[in-house]
Amino acid sequence: MDDDMEDMSSFHEEETERDEEGSDSRSESEGFDDDGEEGEADFDMAARVGHISRQQLAGSPPEAQLAIWAESLLPIEADLVTELDASNLFFVHAESMIFDLIASNQVPFEEDTQFLRLTFVLEQLMGRIKAVGGYFRLIFFEASKKLFSAAFGESVWAFRQAFLVHCRSNGIDFAVFPHWYSPEWKDHVAEWRPSFFLLTSDTVELEADADEDDRKELRGFFHAFMLRCLSAKTHVALLRGMQFRGNRIMAFSLEPDIYDGFIDKNVQGMLEKSFDEEEDDEDEEDDGTPIVESLRKFKAAAGSKVDENSALRSLIAARFGKATLKNTAAANAQTCCLGKLVVKTLLLQEMMLRQIPLDKRAFSTLPSAEWEFYDEKIAKAALARYFDHVAQAMGKLMQETAADDVKLFACDLFDGRVFRHVFHFVVSRGLANKGEVREESTKFKDWVNDELYHMWAQCTSGDGKDFFPIDISAIKDLPGLKPGDLPPKAKPREKPELADIKSDFLEALAKTMEITHVQLIEEETDERDELVWRKYAWTPNEPLDAVAEAEAMEKNEGEKKLMEKMKLKDKITARDLQFIKSYQMKQRQMQLRSLHQYSASLTGSNKLHPPIIMKEEDKDKKGGKEKEKEKDKKEEEKKAEKVSKKQQEILDKREQEEKKKIEE
Repeated sequence: MDDDMEDMSSFHEEETERDEEGSDSRSESEGFDDDGEEGEADFDMAARVGHISRQQLAGSPPEAQLAIWAESLLPIEADLVTELDASNLFFVHAESMIFDLIASNQVPFEEDTQFLRLTFVLEQLMGRIKAVGGYFRLIFFEASKKLFSAAFGESVWAFRQAFLVHCRSNGIDFAVFPHWYSPEWKDHVAEWRPSFFLLTSDTVELEADADEDDRKELRGFFHAFMLRCLSAKTHVALLRGMQFRGNRIMAFSLEPDIYDGFIDKNVQGMLEKSFDEEEDDEDEEDDGTPIVESLRKFKAAAGSKVDENSALRSLIAARFGKATLKNTAAANAQTCCLGKLVVKTLLLQEMMLRQIPLDKRAFSTLPSAEWEFYDEKIAKAALARYFDHVAQAMGKLMQETAADDVKLFACDLFDGRVFRHVFHFVVSRGLANKGEVREESTKFKDWVNDELYHMWAQCTSGDGKDFFPIDISAIKDLPGLKPGDLPPKAKPREKPELADIKSDFLEALAKTMEITHVQLIEEETDERDELVWRKYAWTPNEPLDAVAEAEAMEKNEGEKKLMEKMKLKDKITARDLQFIKSYQMKQRQMQLRSLHQYSASLTGSNKLHPPIIMKEEDKDKKGGKEKEKEKDKKEEEKKAEKVSKKQQEILDKREQEEKKKIEE
């Protein structure tokens, strides 16, 4: 008996130890705790974290552990609207959208640096999500500055800051946090409980000359954020590969079960210290005046020379120009000349952006990679300082209170193609005219020159009349300054050739509007033998009945299974066809019976829809019913002809006798 009690006691202790081990492992995967800790991080070789064993993670630094976790992911495709509930609030990582568009080269931002184009693509993506009923909030993290600066340079961070101002000005729902380990982010997620998070899963690839610490921390930047989102027990959807199919948004998604608390804890220790480091973003030329107040004064001084859409861009250009001229005033002749050239090119670009229509910005110009002097001295040096100035101004603007009387048009602050084209023009004309570009070279109207002189006056505190000539004589001997020839003008595309299909709709449409952008040709029968036509058995010029298409009902599961069964047969016999027909008739009969039962349950509708016995009419016999009626009529006529005169007299006599009896 004592031995049995000892066995039971030891068994109970083993069970208790297993329960404690299980509770410890569960605590590691719970995510957001009350005190922000994700559980014990003690290393245990025998334990397993999710589906990754501790053995795989032994001796690996946090960034390597994160990479192992990311490689093990197996996302599945899901509909964000119906499966992940996109109609309720979900969070979209704004920096992920920007990074994904640039890294995938959907928008060549590094080459052209067009703020307006990237803004348009982002708004187009958000608009398509809203069109299918999606309801989201953009999430920004200040910690993304280090990522964008290391991966792309200052231009992308400047755009991010400008896009943030654009969101506030246009009423787009957004929220800004220091980083995803901050208490503010944790409280925000706990308060709003988003349906899911939408972000990118890209691995950040930095240049070979990048700092080793940056490479270590930033390579898994988005994977770390993904891991943190999963800790909130919420799905994560991925931007890469997302497709819009009608009213559905198909994207790859990750379930919260794959969250790994051990790795998340280690990665947090690596990144949080870097995120909390404060950088000195103070502008040396900032006089402390709020941007909104400066913009209000700038517009008042300019009057009609600056419109509302250009005011913010013009103010930033004037502030940067003034600071650049002040910093290069005491430098050597070449540096001073190059500084003036950059500022004047920036002001000429401002005039072009104000005056030329948007569609005229699509022109051929010299690529930046084919002009080494511009790429090294201007794009990566002078313009980098300009973008840093833009980012600081936009960041300061976000800290100020919005004013209703000041319009903040921040979506078109810079166009790299226009700037590069203007710089090419100035340098080419200057080298061709002994180092000077005179006023008549630009062929501006007088009122455009007045606006240009006003902008130059804001930079120099003079009257602005000394903008011309643009002197580049001090730098004309610099190696590589002479640009290459501009590419030839792109030829307009020819009108697409379409087969002239006869259609009542097209004929009615042609009466209301003239169709000039296509060329209609007579269809040639020889072209019908193309491989694609034969492969899919398409029939050209087959009329489509829109009414019949609208009336067509989707096949139920039984019909689908029946069709699949018939496809497996080598040959469909007459018996099979008869079976299909009987099955369809049965389905129609059941639907009519259901309609009859439903009508009987409604007040006033009983017996209005009696069940009908379905009969398949013989369509090959034309006018079958009419022939039966004619046959019955002929039979009645024959019967009438068989009655004799004597019988008719007797019938008439009886009829008269019956009438007399009725009268009596």
